[in-house]
Amino acid sequence: MAGSIVFAGIAPHPPLLVPEVGGSRIAQVADSQLALREFSRRLVATRPETVVVISPHSPLDPRCFTARSTAELKGDFREFRAPEVKLVFRNDLNLIGAIKHASRMEGVQ
Repeated sequence: MAGSIVFAGIAPHPPLLVPEVGGSRIAQVADSQLALREFSRRLVATRPETVVVISPHSPLDPRCFTARSTAELKGDFREFRAPEVKLVFRNDLNLIGAIKHASRMEGVQ
């Protein structure tokens, strides 16, 4: 359903879940791994048009809400000694534009 929130959740995610980071220690987070698989299954089942991720791992400005406005969103695990593990996602620039427009219309800058 366009324009509606179809799923919401909180997903704690220890870096040990990534095999290249956790190695033999991944068994220590087996319960988290199972929970995140179920979380993923439920998310995918909703067939969302866009997934919005709010993360404390992004650069933050405590004075305002920020959103990435690049065409691609990229990340890696170099901080956890696994720089070869990289993620790249296409950004929904239309949604960001709609949020900016709605903000301006409501007088929020």
